[in-house]
Amino acid sequence: MHNNIKNITIVGGGTAGWLAAAWFSKFNKNLKITLIESPTIPPIGVGEAVTPHVAIFFEKLGINEKDWMKHTGAVYKYANKFVNWNTNKKSEYSSFNYPLNSSVLLRDIDHGLNFDDFITNDINTADTFMHLLATGEIDKFDEYFHSQFSYMENNVAPFDNNDYLLNKNYSWSQHINAELAAEYIRDNVAIPNGVEHIKANVVEIVKTNQGIDKIILDNGVINHSDFYIDASGFKRILASELGWNFKEYKKHPIRSAWVAQTDYNDIESELVNYTQSIAEPFGWRFKIGLYHRMGNGYSYSPNHCSDDTAKEYFLNQLSNIKTTPRKLSWIPGRFENPLQGNVATIGLSIGFVEALEATSLLIITESIRELSEVLNNKKTIEEFNNHTNRKFDIIADFILVHYTLSDRTDTEFWKDMQDLGKKENHSDLVYEYFKKLKFGQGDVFPDFMWGQVAHGWGQNLDKWILDSKYNDLIKLTCLHYNNSKCRHEIISRSRLTNYKWLTQHIYN
Repeated sequence: MHNNIKNITIVGGGTAGWLAAAWFSKFNKNLKITLIESPTIPPIGVGEAVTPHVAIFFEKLGINEKDWMKHTGAVYKYANKFVNWNTNKKSEYSSFNYPLNSSVLLRDIDHGLNFDDFITNDINTADTFMHLLATGEIDKFDEYFHSQFSYMENNVAPFDNNDYLLNKNYSWSQHINAELAAEYIRDNVAIPNGVEHIKANVVEIVKTNQGIDKIILDNGVINHSDFYIDASGFKRILASELGWNFKEYKKHPIRSAWVAQTDYNDIESELVNYTQSIAEPFGWRFKIGLYHRMGNGYSYSPNHCSDDTAKEYFLNQLSNIKTTPRKLSWIPGRFENPLQGNVATIGLSIGFVEALEATSLLIITESIRELSEVLNNKKTIEEFNNHTNRKFDIIADFILVHYTLSDRTDTEFWKDMQDLGKKENHSDLVYEYFKKLKFGQGDVFPDFMWGQVAHGWGQNLDKWILDSKYNDLIKLTCLHYNNSKCRHEIISRSRLTNYKWLTQHIYN
């Protein structure tokens, strides 16, 4: 990136815009930052399930976790619980627990592990674990692999006062109110760091061969910057005017969603420490518990179900509705190059697949961090584009196999998905991703997550059986996870109580 960039303008004041403004104001201090926020575009405001990347992002901004959680209605999340995605298995927890290098297998998984202990290019515990499932020595992925399993089953938190009983490296994330999180970042980081905040709508974009020369606002202000960032979400206010090529993920059926907030009927039973992703006749439904309310949505295929039918079905699943249901629609895909000339897109402006697997905030935070490195001349434009595109394409494949490997045949939607999976041999696709995406190499969904889908979605695991030369490691892995499972069941029975850990640990 050219060294003559002195000022940047961010268009969009939602989560992506304010997170970007906060990050650049802290880590690109040589830049003057202006954020233009529309006073007329409302936030989506459903409630957001996130991955551990978001808490790490906030931590690097210097924000205390308990403080931002308390002020944004956030609660801890330990997994995504998939319900009714297959006829022979009612649920599967996909949690935050990572493969280990064999050199640390005899150490306690709960304490003392560093990030380097998870990184290996050789056979790791994910490989041996899949072997044990393939040979029938163990029968469930989530119960043995994820240390959080018994805490989720009992809806308790792994805290004993302030002592965290699980490994502290990325073993939890949050449900957050994205709107409140944006306001918190704005008021506590971005504005105090000197970000200029303008409330106005863009009415004209003056283009050049290199991108944008200036933008004209409805309050009469003419904004001229060296660099522009489109953080306007699906509207893509800047990028849509530049004629950039858009890559559509044409095989992805989920393109609409009805969303609504609800109040709790019984918070003690309804507020759980995981996201609920429930397969439905024409897609799936999410339930995301926040401290003050529940976020709900029904994501569906408009080619298989009308909007009215989807809305009626969605409303029949809800009670105690707090907001009027709203319909969201999108085209799954991404820009072929999210950074061109003097314009970059971040977050939803780059693209979107769908809400399954909680990647929206992940893409926002990762694109901000990488763009910051471009602006600091630590990465090239080409590296930013290639890395971002790779992330999106992996996300697209990972989400799609959740549908195509399902054995549901109760509607034409599920039959069509199953036909697509057989036609394109998605069972082998999952295996290939498992082999090449080793944890620690920076990919969105590392090896063990593809392995969990393979087993949880009932695929044949014969090819996952390891050579006999790994027998000692296999035995050690089996012992390790059986001990871990027993230890956590004892802890959650004897030391922890119920959902009220929320008020005890964060909200008192």
